[in-house]
Amino acid sequence: MNNLRIRFFLFLVFVSLLVFFIRIQWRNPSDLIEIKNNASGRTIKTIPVDFGLIQDGQIREKRFMIHNDLTSSIHLKPVSSTCGCVSIQTATTIPPNTTDFILLLFNPIGQKGKERQKVGVDIDHGNISHLTFEIAAEVDPVVSYSPHLLVFLKNPVQDLSKKIHISSRRSHFQIRMIEIPTGYVLSHVVGDSVSNGSTITVTQKPRSDALDLHKLRIEGDQGEYILCDILEQEQRYFDVQPPTVHFVLADETTPYRMTLSIRPNFDITDSSELLCQSPFPALLIKKTKNLELGDQGQIISPYELSITLSAHDIRNSTRGYLQLKQGTLEQQIPIWITKIET
Repeated sequence: MNNLRIRFFLFLVFVSLLVFFIRIQWRNPSDLIEIKNNASGRTIKTIPVDFGLIQDGQIREKRFMIHNDLTSSIHLKPVSSTCGCVSIQTATTIPPNTTDFILLLFNPIGQKGKERQKVGVDIDHGNISHLTFEIAAEVDPVVSYSPHLLVFLKNPVQDLSKKIHISSRRSHFQIRMIEIPTGYVLSHVVGDSVSNGSTITVTQKPRSDALDLHKLRIEGDQGEYILCDILEQEQRYFDVQPPTVHFVLADETTPYRMTLSIRPNFDITDSSELLCQSPFPALLIKKTKNLELGDQGQIISPYELSITLSAHDIRNSTRGYLQLKQGTLEQQIPIWITKIET
């Protein structure tokens, strides 16, 4: 009976050693990184890692074996990745003639489409001074949304709202976490359900202090992720496209025309008209399209202005402005006139 137990124990030891031998000695050579003496000097080694198609929030990992072929220990120091979505787990010290591992963890939460990221490890000595892992993946998001950038005003004087449009592979998801800057209010709270095709409204409230957070982060209960950058610009009561008026004059006999799209950046609460004027008498300004509002007061289509310049009346290059005024709110749009001498 004792002989059987001894034989069984020896069999388990043999199997364990065999498995260890296969994992260490017959591993994929491309997954083995050797640190050894190199008379030609130290190098920076780049290793491509392609995770293929993965879903948003699905953590993928890749393990590399690293062997210290030196007679002294080596020290490894992970370096931050380009996106924060890739992390490295590794031993800080590997003794001589010892094999250990480097584990890459890729968590593309909040990402979508093709991803290209880098993460590195500094090595104190040997033939390699730095390892760079180039990460590639195609991320299929659970939730798609737009826009990813929300532009608001510095020191706002009244509420300003922006909408985030949601598209989800699931019919709905439940919000479990929200991070939002001070002075902003979300149309949803933790525990609310967000449906596919719905919108989330972000409202900026009047305040005078500086922004304490520049991102809006919403996380769902099943890994859904919404991450929007928030940018605050100087006070602009109107969004104007193009933002400047620039005429380049080469022919005095030809009138020059330009069309501006003007969208108020505030709630329209009265019946005041948009007034436009310029110090240039050679400019003919005509409103070709009025503001069109929906039932809830939302802007369906902006104002359109037609600006015609008579080149015959312009003697030299100059600059000025176009004055926009609606109610008590005023804004100036730069005008540049460049005359080409012929």
